[in-house]
Amino acid sequence: MKAIGLILAATLLASVSGCCTIISGTTQEIPVSSTPSGAKVQLDGKDVGTTPVTLTVPRSVTQAHTLLLMSDGYEPKTETLTPKLNGWYWLNLPTTLFVGMFVDLIAGTTGRYAPGEVTITLTEKK
Repeated sequence: MKAIGLILAATLLASVSGCCTIISGTTQEIPVSSTPSGAKVQLDGKDVGTTPVTLTVPRSVTQAHTLLLMSDGYEPKTETLTPKLNGWYWLNLPTTLFVGMFVDLIAGTTGRYAPGEVTITLTEKK
């Protein structure tokens, strides 16, 4: 009977572990807009569309990303998406002890990007 109780407890613990992974997911959507709209957007040197656009970026606590916005007649402008620790990570402590923390670390979901939304005003070339 004691073994069944331990198995049930372990199953329950595993089912609620990984708060970041469960609540936030493995990617983050980041809306990017500009004034004027229609600017070309690059993420880490790769073309990803024109504004307004919503980017889907894998969550990470270690990898920053660089956005570059360009439009004819305007100065190019960059913005850095900086990783920060996802607040849901700490919910693992009271609910799963350290099991959920390890799950989130392995899944790479412990991060979130700031800013979560990017709005850039481009400056006309002189």
